[in-house]
Amino acid sequence: RPPVYVLRPSSPFRLGWDIFGSFLIGCDLLIIPVNLAFTPEESHFLTVLSVLAVVFWTADIFLTLRTGYYTHGAEELRPCKIAMKYLRTWLLFDVVVILSDYASLLA
Repeated sequence: RPPVYVLRPSSPFRLGWDIFGSFLIGCDLLIIPVNLAFTPEESHFLTVLSVLAVVFWTADIFLTLRTGYYTHGAEELRPCKIAMKYLRTWLLFDVVVILSDYASLLA
C-alpha cells in the first residue's frame, strides 16, 4: 500500500489534472502564435489564463514529485524513487519553463 501522500499514476484525480494540463497546452498552441503574429491588446481573460497556467504548472512540479509511475509494467510508488526519477528526467526542463513564465508575467 502506497503512502497516503503518493498518487497512483492512473488515479482519477491525476487523470483530471493531466486533462486540464492538456487544455492549457492547447490554449498556448493557439494563443502564442496569435500574440506573436498580431500583438493584440491585453485582455483580462488572457491575463487570468496566464496566471492560472503559471499557478497550475508550479503546482504540477510538486504534484509530479508525489505521483507514482510505471516501470516495466509495475507501479513504482516509493517517494524516494519517484523523486529521483523526476530529478533525472523532467524537473530541470519544468523549472526553466516555469521561471520563464514568471519572468514573462512580471515583465
